[in-house]
Amino acid sequence: MPVLLFILICAAICRPVCAVETATPVPQQLNSNSVVAFASAAIPTAMRQGKIPGAVFVVVRGDQVVCDEAFGVSDLKTRQPVSVTRTLFRVASLSKIFTAASVLELAHNGRLNLHRNVNTYLTRLQIAPAFGQPITMADLLTHTSGFDDCQFGYAAPSAAERLSLRDYLIKHQPARVRPPDLFSVYDNYGFSLAGYLVQKVSGIPFAAYVQNEILAPLDMWHSSFSPAGRLGPELATGYWLDGDTVRACRRSHVNITPSAGLCTTASDMSHFMVALLANRGPGGAEFFPTAVLRGLERQQFAANPELPGRCYGFDRVTVAGRAALRQSGQWPGFNAVLLLFPKEHCGLFLAYNLCDYLRMGRSVSRRFAEEF
Repeated sequence: MPVLLFILICAAICRPVCAVETATPVPQQLNSNSVVAFASAAIPTAMRQGKIPGAVFVVVRGDQVVCDEAFGVSDLKTRQPVSVTRTLFRVASLSKIFTAASVLELAHNGRLNLHRNVNTYLTRLQIAPAFGQPITMADLLTHTSGFDDCQFGYAAPSAAERLSLRDYLIKHQPARVRPPDLFSVYDNYGFSLAGYLVQKVSGIPFAAYVQNEILAPLDMWHSSFSPAGRLGPELATGYWLDGDTVRACRRSHVNITPSAGLCTTASDMSHFMVALLANRGPGGAEFFPTAVLRGLERQQFAANPELPGRCYGFDRVTVAGRAALRQSGQWPGFNAVLLLFPKEHCGLFLAYNLCDYLRMGRSVSRRFAEEF
């Protein structure tokens, strides 16, 4: 076939396809009515399909909470309705954002250096040498430490068997299998070590440090990295699917607190989102130093310019053609997603009490981005 004829045929075939692919639907106006309508249609449908007992959904734009809705029940036996202000969800790896913010705050105040050997700040616990290169705090916060993937000992079956953060890090230190800052491989141990360094440098237990510096100043009074005692009854029951049967998960006690220990409510998370998107605290004053927000929002590592990158605490991704920051959480019985669009000063939070490996979280957040 002559080359010119072949090109013309290909052009004729591709033209209508390309026209369809480049057609962009007009996004909805983002306001309280439209977002509540979206949530009321999308989330109950997804919950029925996934047999999910309960969920919360929050959308923030700038310093305004556009939507905070609760769906379903926190416990299938008691049929207790999910509450935006009271029901606690385990948000697992969303904890890492708080850990990264704490590290960046200490760095901003000159109390630690993101690019110094972490062993400088450690005493009894030391990271084994390898490859002639030390691991730095920046490596820990971008999952580029080079630790082997270690998934042992994340939780204990009882409070009595729960390990202190230091004991966990000593007992379960993984081998170093690659030089730091070469590849980014998701690393719960590394973020737990980052939280321990917050504890060492500040002289305050990690959970108390985050409570004093972030949770309490943001009026996140129901949130905690230590959800014992009075917080326990408010924690939703987590579930999993055994075939088509929904079964309750046994409550676990988190050992990797800085990586996965946060329990929070939808209302509390809206305060944190306002701080991230508008840098405003409850009284309207600036909340985070600029250096902290810059570290959370700017890409710090990417293996290739074409691939999603790592910020400190967030992944930088593209959703519906827009640059976004995303962190998601998975824990037995729970899933959560925090998705922020910094240029639009808009974001969403979704949490629910069944682990579906983020099927609903990805679906709803993608539909939201496409629709608005």
